[in-house]
Amino acid sequence: KLRGTDLFNTAKKRCQSVLNACKAKGANISQIQSRYEIDIDRDCISYENGLEKMNQTLRKNVRSATQMLQKARLAVLDNNNTYDAKGCVGALEQCMTDNMVCGSDYSKCLDPTKRYIDENGRVVLGQNVSKIRDMMENFDNSMIDSAFISSAWNASGMLNCDTEPNNDGRCIVKYLLGKIGMAESTSSGLCRPVLEKCQKHTYDSRGKYNPKNSIVVNYIQRAMINIRASQEKIISDYASSCMADIATCYSKQVTQINAWSSNANVQNVYAVLKGACRNVALTCSYAVFASDTTSNGCPINDPDTCIENISDIFYQSMLCPENSTWVADDSATMGSVYNDTNIYVNERCICQAGYGVVSGVCTQCPTGLVFNPECSINADNSSCSTIVIGCGCPGDQEWNGTTCQSSTTP
Repeated sequence: KLRGTDLFNTAKKRCQSVLNACKAKGANISQIQSRYEIDIDRDCISYENGLEKMNQTLRKNVRSATQMLQKARLAVLDNNNTYDAKGCVGALEQCMTDNMVCGSDYSKCLDPTKRYIDENGRVVLGQNVSKIRDMMENFDNSMIDSAFISSAWNASGMLNCDTEPNNDGRCIVKYLLGKIGMAESTSSGLCRPVLEKCQKHTYDSRGKYNPKNSIVVNYIQRAMINIRASQEKIISDYASSCMADIATCYSKQVTQINAWSSNANVQNVYAVLKGACRNVALTCSYAVFASDTTSNGCPINDPDTCIENISDIFYQSMLCPENSTWVADDSATMGSVYNDTNIYVNERCICQAGYGVVSGVCTQCPTGLVFNPECSINADNSSCSTIVIGCGCPGDQEWNGTTCQSSTTP
């Protein structure tokens, strides 16, 4: 393709014959050439202007594209650093305490072996739930750092989590790390995507994900404290409620449930709990006697003694009358005060808050009387009722033998 001077000279040669013919007829060749050159200049200027406009448009488009690319890069950068360090730890904790992961109280992550507490956070019957304490017997929160994270993650399986050297919490840490995700891929764990939003703290200088980053370390430190507290709570909660589980199981094995107190005795209760209700009774005894491995509690490797002792407690709880609750204290006497709101109806049971005792039965304080912890069975108090133990006259009133009257009454 010809351009510039080459194009002009070629066109001039081709047009020379036309010019010669025009000259022969008397035309002014210089004028024709000048007019032609003016047309060429005009076309060139138009073409040049067109190119300039096109270039301007292209430059504008390039600038716009560059700006959009910069904005996109900033958006990606912002998204990758949505959280600061504190916010990222909080976001990771929020993800891990979701009900699909560990649950709000970490109940689904308290036992990585699932031997004592199942995947739904429920105590496994027949197992010693107090053993979850042993998994953190040598735990020291100040020792959790990137090296501990690495050691825990590389530990083999979930074996011997309650014995040295694995009883420093590493099994639980390994389980948590698996829930978070330790690989480069965001699909490696349920909460791995959270750590993409704080890459300033979770990626190294080469742009590679660091699974032992400061966010994970700080989160694990916080989580392990909560997990230890939740372990104690689940043992305590189960110990306080498992008598109801024993009662449910027992009621399915015997008849005349309403006559428990007259027909049952500790031996036949023990027989039922040792047989059909063994797992329920044994698990309950492990929780109730979690801190007592003596012969009066739950000795190690002696499940029958554990069941015998829990049977005795259960039998005593069966003797609690209506509106009363069993408590683990066999040194009390009927009518003695348990606390500021409760009084003993017998040596093992206390009345509901605000109730008094009449003939071994818990009853609300009659109209005109209020519960008074100073009105025990042997109280020497002029305001105390002689009819309902635990109830007395309000304010400065005194008991006259039948009702309350003002202490100033003549």
